[in-house]
Amino acid sequence: MSARNIKTHKVEQLIMAAVGFFWCFLMWFASAAFVPTIASQFDLGIGEVAILASSAIWTAPLARPLAGWSADKIGAPYTFAIILFIAGGVSIASAFADTLGPKVGLTEYQFLFWTRVFVATAGIAFVVGIQHVAQWFESEEMGAAEGLYAGTGNVGAGVGALLLPRIYGLDYHQAFIDLGIVAFFIG
Repeated sequence: MSARNIKTHKVEQLIMAAVGFFWCFLMWFASAAFVPTIASQFDLGIGEVAILASSAIWTAPLARPLAGWSADKIGAPYTFAIILFIAGGVSIASAFADTLGPKVGLTEYQFLFWTRVFVATAGIAFVVGIQHVAQWFESEEMGAAEGLYAGTGNVGAGVGALLLPRIYGLDYHQAFIDLGIVAFFIG
């Protein structure tokens, strides 16, 4: 394989990892964009809003070692796909808290809250992409490649906060469905 083909493939891999990571972080922080709407709909107090806002970080520290192990064992692309499918599916389910919650013995809010906690596992994608990028870039390119990769995740979180309420208004249900559908497509 020529040096040009290897370089092109590296760039394609970086783009693939960055797009997956961007979407994972967009889903991860999507709840935060709708906290005012959710707080109003469910009449949440300050303490409950704080718990909802902090829930996005509960699973990532615990699940990141598992994601890293999975990336080592089955590969980063497959692990990314699994994360996108699971987080996307649970994101869609969270949009139907009003019907699904009572069916599983939870209030609408409890179902929404716990499904969003599981959507937050999308944050484990960070370690997967770092491993993915490390496989394709030499040490003298690693910092720039990982910087580009990691930056896209942060952009995903920011885009969620800035654009989701502007695109969807108060309709977090549709936002969560659409985010899940796109996650399936990317996965």
